[in-house]
Amino acid sequence: LPTEKLPSRSALNAAKRLLACGVKDGELDRNYILLAASQVLSTQSPGLILYNEIQDWDHWSLVP
Repeated sequence: LPTEKLPSRSALNAAKRLLACGVKDGELDRNYILLAASQVLSTQSPGLILYNEIQDWDHWSLVP
C-alpha cells in the first residue's frame, strides 16, 4: 500500500541522483519525462504526498 508519509530527504536526493546517473550513462534520454505510476496505471502509488513532491522535480509531466 502507498504511504502518506514523504520519504526521507536522503531517499529523495538518492532518487534524483539515480535519474541524473541514468542520463549521464546514456540509459535515460536527456529529455526523459517523469511520471507517477498512478498516471499510467490504476493504482494509488506513489501516494498523494510523494506524488505532490515529484511534481516539482525536473522532467515532471502532468500528461503521460
